[in-house]
Amino acid sequence: MHPETRNGANQHTRVGQIGQAFADDTAEKTGVAARTIRRDATRGERLVEEKVAHGGPPLPGGHIDEWRRLTVEKVGAACTHLGGVQPAERGIKKTADALGVSEDTVKRATRIAALPQDVRDTARAEDWSQSRLLQAARPTPKAPPIAPDPLEEEQAIEAQVKRLMAAWNAAGPDARAANGLARMFSSRCAGPSWTMAWCWIGWRRRKRFLTQLILTELGWAPGDHRQLLRRELQQLSAERKTALFGMPCRSQ
Repeated sequence: MHPETRNGANQHTRVGQIGQAFADDTAEKTGVAARTIRRDATRGERLVEEKVAHGGPPLPGGHIDEWRRLTVEKVGAACTHLGGVQPAERGIKKTADALGVSEDTVKRATRIAALPQDVRDTARAEDWSQSRLLQAARPTPKAPPIAPDPLEEEQAIEAQVKRLMAAWNAAGPDARAANGLARMFSSRCAGPSWTMAWCWIGWRRRKRFLTQLILTELGWAPGDHRQLLRRELQQLSAERKTALFGMPCRSQ
């Protein structure tokens, strides 16, 4: 019998012994990896009768999550950290302090313990490693969102009008007054994006947009907007009307 296997012995019993450690000696004789033997020996130390009677030995980290669960039931999950109490801590820090392990170790054990029962049974039967168990515990990534279908012509026009009006409303009175009506048309309406959008929205919406623009810029009374709009349009040259509206404008 190896010195490490006698009653009350452990891995430190071989201090001063000439022979190999139990795991290395058994691996040499059986052809099994020493790491597998150490893992099986560790599991054997953690076995309890009720665990064996209810589905076999616990998975790696099972005893850690069991301790965490009992800690939550007996003393609560909240733990005081720097910055205050963390209710979502779930007893992780208390378990780590009690068992002398890191909090990451407790978190890994918790993820493994949360695996579905069929996955746990398969892991026991195939003797999965901890890394494989953690891989199975990863959440399934969400599918990327599907791009929307192209808008119909009418929907695209309405969306463009909405963006134009939203940009104008977001500018505010000060920004509108600072730019001025003529400067706004000469600089902003000359760009290809604005010109293309302006040509798409149609004459009725252009007139309504211009009405709101003129009333806001010049502070005219809403009741006089038709007459004032007609006067403003009459002062524009034919070339400017065509450039702004995409078609000749009538003064009526």
